[in-house]
Amino acid sequence: MVLGMSLTPENYKKGFLVDDEMMGGITQNPDQPGQFVGFVLSHLTGEYVAYQPFENLEKAVEAMNRIPRKWAYEKVGGCGNGNCGNGACAGGGCGKKATQSDTAESTETGCQSGACAT
Repeated sequence: MVLGMSLTPENYKKGFLVDDEMMGGITQNPDQPGQFVGFVLSHLTGEYVAYQPFENLEKAVEAMNRIPRKWAYEKVGGCGNGNCGNGACAGGGCGKKATQSDTAESTETGCQSGACAT
């Protein structure tokens, strides 16, 4: 039963499911290469609510999408459409788009150091 947004094999690497209390996602299993872990944590306390390994991505996606919450999908990434660190931002870090009034670190990239853009 999906109440809100869901994770897919195409989007799981690019974001998380979030609501007012929880954040959920899928990542590679650090203990078992080629396997995956589904997790849910409280972003109020930082504690894991669930952490379960799966033998494949499809099972992890299916399990995450069965969690009955009104999730919103939140994409991760910053300046340069997620290409931060590939030279898309000045200073080698995530940045926000510079405005004309900014004294931008680099007018070539259009970015300055700061918080990741959403």
